[in-house]
Amino acid sequence: MIKQITVSVGRTVNLGNFESLRIEGSATVEIEPGQALEDAEREALDEARKLLVAAYNQNRPKRGTST
Repeated sequence: MIKQITVSVGRTVNLGNFESLRIEGSATVEIEPGQALEDAEREALDEARKLLVAAYNQNRPKRGTST
């Protein structure tokens, strides 16, 4: 029986001038007794996406500037 699920998401952002930024987010969710695997997967994916967005917002380059 599966007791937890881990989901990872990532994105590479082209910064121009042959540079890129790779960001990733990962979340592990414990599967509760009676919980459908698909529901746990969706929960983990939602959390991983939130982490990905937060990481992007913290690290994205400012418009009009170069890195």
